Amino acid sequence: MDSPWSALPEIPLVPPTADALDEATRNRLRTAGQTAQAAIGVLKQGGLNIVSAILADQGTFFEMNHYPEDDVYDPKSASQYYYHAHRGGEHGHFHTFVRRKAMPDSLRPAPGFKRSEPLPAFDAELDRFRIDGSYPHFAVNQWLSQCMALCRPQIEALLRHRDAVIQAWQAAHPGRDVLEDRELEMTGYLPFNMPRWIAELA
Repeated sequence: MDSPWSALPEIPLVPPTADALDEATRNRLRTAGQTAQAAIGVLKQGGLNIVSAILADQGTFFEMNHYPEDDVYDPKSASQYYYHAHRGGEHGHFHTFVRRKAMPDSLRPAPGFKRSEPLPAFDAELDRFRIDGSYPHFAVNQWLSQCMALCRPQIEALLRHRDAVIQAWQAAHPGRDVLEDRELEMTGYLPFNMPRWIAELA
C-alpha cells in the first residue's frame, strides 16, 4: 500500500543563513542568544537544566501530560507554553502559543473560512511571545522567550515550508481534512545548534 506521502511533490526546506540577514537583525538575534545562554548559565549554577527545572516537583513523568500541569501563561503578553512528550523514548518538546486575544483582527479566520484554504503564516506572532513571570522558573522563561527571538529565521522557514506541505497534502488528498489528518503529524524539521548559530551571527 502506498504511503500518503508518496503522492506529494518534494518540497525543500532551506535553512536560513546568517549572512542573508541585515546587520540590525543579526544584532537583535545576537542579543537574544546572549540572554538565552546567560539563562542556561543561571540554571547550571543551581544544578539544573531546562528540562529538570520544568519537571521539578511535578511528580512522575507521563507521556502526553502537560508540564507544568496547568501550563505557563503570561497574561500581559497572552503567551503560553508547556513541555511534554508524545511517546516513550522521546526526549520531549515545548508547545508555544499566543492566545487569540493578543492577535490582531487581521489574523482571525474570516467568515466562511474553509480548512482547505491556505493557512496564514503567523510570523508576526513570534514578536508577541514573551513569558516574564517566575513560574515555574524565571531562567526557563527567559531562555524560551529569547530562543523564540534567536530562532526566528528558522521558525519562519519552517512556517513557510509547513504551509507549502499542507497545501500539497490537501491537493493530493482532497477527501481528507488536512488539519485533522493524523498521518500528517510533522511537516518538517530543522536541526539547530545554538552556539554554532550565535557564532554564525557574529
